[in-house]
Amino acid sequence: MTCDPNTWHPGAVGETLTPQELKALPAPLQAIVSGKRWHMTEVNECGDSRDAPSLPLTLTWTLDDMQLGYLPYGSTGMRPLNTHLASALRALLLDISARHDIHFVERTGVNASAANIRLRESIGIMKTSGGGTIGGYANYPHPSGFGMVTFMDGYLPQSMDYGRILRHELGHQLFGLKHPFEASQSTGVTLPIENWPEDSRSTDMSYTVIDGGAWNTRYAPLDESSISRLVDLDAPAASHHTPHTEDVDTHWGVGAIGFSVASNHTLRLHSSQRVMATLRNGPGDTSAVPFYAGIPQGQSAIFRLGPNTDISNVDIRDTDGGVVEGNDIDNEIWGSNAGDVMVPGLGQSTIHFGTGNDALL
Repeated sequence: MTCDPNTWHPGAVGETLTPQELKALPAPLQAIVSGKRWHMTEVNECGDSRDAPSLPLTLTWTLDDMQLGYLPYGSTGMRPLNTHLASALRALLLDISARHDIHFVERTGVNASAANIRLRESIGIMKTSGGGTIGGYANYPHPSGFGMVTFMDGYLPQSMDYGRILRHELGHQLFGLKHPFEASQSTGVTLPIENWPEDSRSTDMSYTVIDGGAWNTRYAPLDESSISRLVDLDAPAASHHTPHTEDVDTHWGVGAIGFSVASNHTLRLHSSQRVMATLRNGPGDTSAVPFYAGIPQGQSAIFRLGPNTDISNVDIRDTDGGVVEGNDIDNEIWGSNAGDVMVPGLGQSTIHFGTGNDALL
């Protein structure tokens, strides 16, 4: 029987980015992108393979397959994830899929062994050579022939770093994100850089936790931006998320972007993704801070959220009449030490006031 060279089937494979592709990323993203990612290909019935950049990224995963590529860090075996961690994993994958062009397909039973990524729990506590306990381990790229994520024995929701550990290990395995203090061979870039601190305020890939380990499905700002760029790497340059000017007083922004604010402007965020926005005081000002607006006194900045946008850690500094305006979902709005105006929408919003004379409308 002859094979059919014209029948193609999609599949995801591991891929190494070129040094040129890495260096094309913004410097803060170079600090957490390792250069490994999943990439779509097509294979025909004759075994031929070709790139398929037009296909949305589809990754298969399983909780059922316990075959061992190797046992990391003193683990004595593998078992299925506990129900709490499995439930949180599914919630995280759903959230990632909703905000990025990625499809996750669970493989079960006899189909489990063909999954791109296998997730399981360690039997026995994993420890470093120095005796430290390891909460999770992900191999990237996958030296055992498939992706593998192993979580510490008995991780439960009350564990302080429960949510962060999950995001951290999947950041490694799904997107090839690295620790921000480890320089890649291609770029040598690490955090801190450009006012991005080397801690969890910038990336869940940091070991330095500033904001605790409360469970949520949203990655930190640099992680979100890296995911968008890695998934969209094959698209034409014009399709990448870039700001455009709607009129002289309004800037629209999506993704990891910076705005120069020399007069009164409105920053309208209209994406279903979490937006990482940086406002600068004016042309040539390099003192911008992520999620912070340093607006000259006498001018104002309005953060206005679109229908599906999530924004947090907004701090409007040194301004008269700064306005943070929510939408009709559950917003978390942060004020500064100046006189801010907080305008929550119809959702169940959480307002963090600064020390200035703030107004809640």
